[in-house]
Amino acid sequence: MKESTKSYLYFIIVTLVSTLAARPIVMLLRPTGMNIGLINSVYHFSVFIPCALVFLLVTKKPIKKTLRFNKTPIENILLAVLLGLVCYPVMMLLSLITQLFVPNDVANFVQAMNPLSFGAMFFAIAVTPCITEEITMRGIILSGFDNKNKYIAAAVNGFLFGIFHFDLSQFLYAFALGFLFAIMVRVTNSIFVTMVAHMTVNGIQVVLAKTLVPLAEKISKTSNTAVSNATVASQSWTVKLTAISVFGLIALVALALLVLIVKQMERNTIKAQGVQDTYAIMKFKGEIQKEENSTKIAIIMIVIISVIYVLKVFLGLDLDIIYRFFHILT
Repeated sequence: MKESTKSYLYFIIVTLVSTLAARPIVMLLRPTGMNIGLINSVYHFSVFIPCALVFLLVTKKPIKKTLRFNKTPIENILLAVLLGLVCYPVMMLLSLITQLFVPNDVANFVQAMNPLSFGAMFFAIAVTPCITEEITMRGIILSGFDNKNKYIAAAVNGFLFGIFHFDLSQFLYAFALGFLFAIMVRVTNSIFVTMVAHMTVNGIQVVLAKTLVPLAEKISKTSNTAVSNATVASQSWTVKLTAISVFGLIALVALALLVLIVKQMERNTIKAQGVQDTYAIMKFKGEIQKEENSTKIAIIMIVIISVIYVLKVFLGLDLDIIYRFFHILT
């Protein structure tokens, strides 16, 4: 079986397992009074890590090579933090564009975690996904595309990462992050850079939730301004379009910086370890072979995954599946 086919199948299986496991986990932990954020962390670690271990045992693939648990220069770790900060305006732009068509459900999920301390909230939103999602997406799934051009592999990984969140409001920026993170892993041959970048991106969300959001709510409560619903709706569109314009300009600068950061990561890696992109190494060694029906198999797998995505989204089983189950059971 082709390595890429294994990745597609793994994605389908882990998606189905995560869907089936959500309700039992919530029902088991809800009586303990545990916050939804920590329930989500338990859910992630009890589903995605065991699935990864089973995959590695069944396929007998080496853990370090598959998950890319490889050292990387300290400069790359620092650049990963910088990249997480720089890519945030791009994420905001894509999120704002998406919100023109679909509501942002992420805000509800984050708001439900407000009772948590900063540390607990950081663990739930930033630490948990930087481990579980990176091992799943940039570890196991990306490893199945080592014999593909890094841009093709990154595009597929971005597409699957967008679907992985099962929420229309997150798809666009999740796709962009998935693409960027896959490129980072391929040029550094280390998953640690994306773990750090992922944690930085989500960590910013925690900082904003704990600082700016409460401040905005306080200002809103002290405001005596009253406007009609029609005016609010009109202002909402005006504000959104203005925000898109502003973040659009910032995002252009950010994109240029992101390219420079990734290129510097690649130079650091080659200088320190002499490591090149896996595809380049395999091509040099003559290990890249044309496999029959590879395009057909990829199309079939993507169609199956897309059908699952559509069914889950329109059945209401999207990003905040635990959030929904939690409130259904409340």
